[in-house]
Amino acid sequence: MTKREVLARSVQNLTDARYFAAWMVRYMSFDLKRDSINFIGAKNVTEIIDWLAGPLFIGDFSGHDDLEFIQETSTELKLSGVIIDDKLLAEELSKTMDHVFYETNKFELIRDTKIIVICKHEHQQVYRESGHQVYLHGNALPINLIEALPTEVCMCLEGGEEIKTGLKSFDQLDEIFEVLAEE
Repeated sequence: MTKREVLARSVQNLTDARYFAAWMVRYMSFDLKRDSINFIGAKNVTEIIDWLAGPLFIGDFSGHDDLEFIQETSTELKLSGVIIDDKLLAEELSKTMDHVFYETNKFELIRDTKIIVICKHEHQQVYRESGHQVYLHGNALPINLIEALPTEVCMCLEGGEEIKTGLKSFDQLDEIFEVLAEE
């Protein structure tokens, strides 16, 4: 268990899902963009969700602009929230969903502080000061920077493809999780 909230991002297989669940991550997301290399489809998402208990399950709809599709898919898969890269859609979805993540590479005003922001390291302090919960892409950050971050800054961590079914190296993630567990 970590002292900092973690979003396990783009989970593609049960091996990743079990690994992240064992670390008691707060959120687990699935890429639901059909053209994405990480897309696993609704059937696979349902199978993984049925295997696990604990995390809140999130759909990553970045790149989608169809509000009705996002809402219907979220309801069908019994998702707790969404990741979206469209500010207007994020603001609209936050009216009916409790867990809306807005992913951005720039700083911009987001009025609804209920929206959780996934941003670059250089923008995290401004978003936090404006009342948002902030997540950073942890896989890309050096360990010493993760150690220096305030504990209220949360992490997005991604698994990846298996070497073969059930076989995978978690060395990089283990190192990050060990730092997060020591804080």
